[in-house]
Amino acid sequence: MERGGGSPPKKRRNSGERKPNKPLCKYGAKCYRKNPAHFEEYEHPERSIETNEASVSIPSNLLSGAGESHIKRTSNKSAERYGLYLFRVAGLSYDGQPTITLREILDPVNGELIESVQFNFMFDVDWLVEQYPEPFRSLPLLLVYGAAGGQPPDSSNYPNIHRLGAHIRYPFGSHHTKMMFLKYRDGLKIVIHTANMIPDDWNLRTQGIWISPKLPLATDASNTDSATKFRSDLITYLEGYGAGATRLRTWIDDLKLYDFREIKVYLVASVSGSHGGPALHQFGHLRLKMLLQSRKFNPPPSWLTVGQFSSIGSLGAQPNKWLTTEFAGSLAGRGSCGELRLVFPCVEDVRNSLEGYLAGGCLPYTQFTADKQPWLREFLCRWQAGGHSRAAPHIKSYTRISPDNKLAAWFLLTSANLSKAAWGNLIKSRTQLMIRSYELGVLFLPECFQSHKRECQLRNGTFTG
Repeated sequence: MERGGGSPPKKRRNSGERKPNKPLCKYGAKCYRKNPAHFEEYEHPERSIETNEASVSIPSNLLSGAGESHIKRTSNKSAERYGLYLFRVAGLSYDGQPTITLREILDPVNGELIESVQFNFMFDVDWLVEQYPEPFRSLPLLLVYGAAGGQPPDSSNYPNIHRLGAHIRYPFGSHHTKMMFLKYRDGLKIVIHTANMIPDDWNLRTQGIWISPKLPLATDASNTDSATKFRSDLITYLEGYGAGATRLRTWIDDLKLYDFREIKVYLVASVSGSHGGPALHQFGHLRLKMLLQSRKFNPPPSWLTVGQFSSIGSLGAQPNKWLTTEFAGSLAGRGSCGELRLVFPCVEDVRNSLEGYLAGGCLPYTQFTADKQPWLREFLCRWQAGGHSRAAPHIKSYTRISPDNKLAAWFLLTSANLSKAAWGNLIKSRTQLMIRSYELGVLFLPECFQSHKRECQLRNGTFTG
């Protein structure tokens, strides 16, 4: 895949701009960073001009939710069965795939909200509050964010908002999980997705989302966990934040009060730390391996394994250092993973996106890292998504599909990019899995939806059976 490419046209300078009171970013107008802490530390006068100029060129119909006078709901049997959606970018075609917007997720028609939690990597708090309907904006809201190497989200104007910084136990780790708890008067919804809480991620980019059924309060003391042990695994994940995360303890206790039996997906999580002994297969790629190995159906070697992500980390000098051995071995389950294909946008895909070259800011893969692993080109495929190809892919997904692209043996929607930090790597003679970041995803297995099924049918990338 072509990794080179030209540079975007330079924007004109504003001769009347003020003198910066912070050091200038060395990358100038070409800065691709998105972390708010970076912009707190360095001045970006050219970037500010670019952003202002670019913003007027985006048609209003490409801002999802902007100016909506009513909610357009997707009626789709696939959405009802699987709870799986793409975020809808206005003006693009999705060819019948289930789509949704953040305002639809938070809309009062779903019930009377009384409290919520947002787990994420990046927050634009003012924007997030605006996405809640007016009656819900003063309700208790907890923001769980990454504490290491960045500023906490500024919620000083909102006395109803509390913050919890996740304990990042290793350098280069992050709190990358993207999840919501939405507590209603009559139940609880859990939402796991791939978008930062910033407007561009929801208005201009391809994102994936899973929404649980509304879980009612349990009416008896019998086992009310799902067959997939979703509640148990979610509590184990939340306990991974450590004893200092006292604000999550109330939520852990609350989860035990709800009936989870309608949930049919498995949780696949990563927790910052080293995990060994009984916890060796609790998180990261070994968690996925354990779930796939437990299946009765093992796809034949001719089936493809496909990974798709928005960031690439340092994977080693050769593919067998991690990718085709440790990681691919987990994707394979009990057998071979077959041909491995990795989907990541090339420069042309970025240039043709709704954001143009600015979309590269959500697709980090540094030249320094790429130069150390040129072998990765052999696995890379371009991003193509039909009518919504121009919405840059911030979604992360992994699957096993038949050679004719008609069947899927399993599908994982997750926050985890292609990196050891996200998935973990084995250390200490393979007795521990070291994970730097917090991640969260949901695994779909066909037999969880229909007991006799070994695979799901696909139509335009959507489950249909």
